[in-house]
Amino acid sequence: MMRLKLRVHPAGAAWLGACFLMAPSHAVLAAVAALTWHEAAHVAAMALCGVKHCVVELTPFGGMADAACYERLSPGKKAASSLAGVLASAVGAWLCFRFAPDTPFWHALYLANASLAAFNLLPVWPLDGARALLAAAERLMPSTNLPMLLSLPTSGV
Repeated sequence: MMRLKLRVHPAGAAWLGACFLMAPSHAVLAAVAALTWHEAAHVAAMALCGVKHCVVELTPFGGMADAACYERLSPGKKAASSLAGVLASAVGAWLCFRFAPDTPFWHALYLANASLAAFNLLPVWPLDGARALLAAAERLMPSTNLPMLLSLPTSGV
């Protein structure tokens, strides 16, 4: 059984409160539901990969599911746990598009899921696309220090 810890960053709570004050409530609820679905897929995939402890945190930039033992997972398990959220968001968007009634909430949920799937595929750290790309590179070049190599272009060296 996996131990799951949920945290809300203070800035994430402030951002969520501001969203409820300034945006239509159905859009905010749809975004929270899509984010919950996305992060739940990561947690489920990590549990299937044998992770025993996971922390999910709501930040101003979205959700982040993390496990202390993530670096010890095999490249295949890293890729599976990284891409699980993208797959869940894509499936959620398809289900909304195909079966949901034409109401503002379901349209917002479709857009939130589709946006999460597309945005998280970008190969930018710490998004899912970058994590999956690193896992694939680790599989192809196991002895290379990939995180260090990826940090060089942004370190000013």
